[in-house]
Amino acid sequence: ARAAAERILETALRSVSDAEVFYVASSSVPARFEANAVKGVDANDSAGAALRVIKDGRVGFSSSSNLADPQALVDAALETAPFGAKAKFAFPPAQPCPNVRPYDPSASETTLEEMVALGERVVAEIRAYSSDVQVEGGVGKADSVIAIVNSAGGGAAYRRSRFQIGFEGTVIRGEDMLFTVESKSDVAAITDPSPVAASVIRQLEWAQETAAAETKTMPVILMPTAVRSVILAPLLAGLNGRSVLRGTSPLIGRLGERVVDERFTLVNDPAASGAPVQFGSELPGGAFELEGTISVSQGRYIDIAVDLIAPQAPASGEAWRLDRDGYLLLAESRRARDGEVHYFDHPRFGVVVRVAELAPSEAFAKWLDEAGSAVADEGP
Repeated sequence: ARAAAERILETALRSVSDAEVFYVASSSVPARFEANAVKGVDANDSAGAALRVIKDGRVGFSSSSNLADPQALVDAALETAPFGAKAKFAFPPAQPCPNVRPYDPSASETTLEEMVALGERVVAEIRAYSSDVQVEGGVGKADSVIAIVNSAGGGAAYRRSRFQIGFEGTVIRGEDMLFTVESKSDVAAITDPSPVAASVIRQLEWAQETAAAETKTMPVILMPTAVRSVILAPLLAGLNGRSVLRGTSPLIGRLGERVVDERFTLVNDPAASGAPVQFGSELPGGAFELEGTISVSQGRYIDIAVDLIAPQAPASGEAWRLDRDGYLLLAESRRARDGEVHYFDHPRFGVVVRVAELAPSEAFAKWLDEAGSAVADEGP
């Protein structure tokens, strides 16, 4: 990927002194479900590049999926430069960056048969709840290689994987139509689709009775997913570069000021730890008695995030099944200080976290350095 981007950059630098190339090549395989059954399986491959150049103080831009002729890409960017925005920036040189692992081989190694089986399991679980539900959605995997290079020596290249399961259940009652949707994605293969099915079923249960809307002030309950949606949309709009440049961002001049409730924690750190944990015995279907992630990240503060699920244990002699809510969930985050002990509580289980500084042994520190170097040397 980087070699392809550098070839385009080399061509551009014959005409300008400042340029940047963004290159991506990807392959994806979605398995689509309609009307409670497999509809089709596709295979998509694509590659393209985008070029920014600075000529006479203005930015020219072009993009193309025809990478056989780099000069055409350069010519197109040069043609747009006289009409482009003034270049009030400089391309950054090479600099250290955190070690982020957006790729897991388990996603690309998942077979078509396994993907179809995951989808059929979701359909079967939802239809077992109600045969009136029409289920559609899909299971997909994608593998991409991405590179960015510029004339100042800056650049990076990495490989990215994505695995996603998304389904919706539709119920028609007379003139009423109900749509329920849930999805789950990860860089690694998802082996248990039951939480997706359980969420759709839970929404169907909540909507069993049709409520009449009244014209009055009514209480609103926001679930964690809703809070995330409500907060992230205006936050991302405020961080948008164009909004900042035009002076329309509501965050301008508010650096260091608290803009949300102190009980709310938002962490955007792709290098934060979040390795999956599994406790207890493996259950039928591949799930464990307790599994999920426990993440710890340290910046100005120490942030701890616990996200664990536990399927309900079946009664003696019963086939394995999820309870009406699908699973027991413990999802909570805390801000901690060195030396503190925090208890994450749930009626059925809990997590005790003690924060303490630990000096690594010489052998461990050496292994960590070697592992980091090996990861940094990996490339597409």
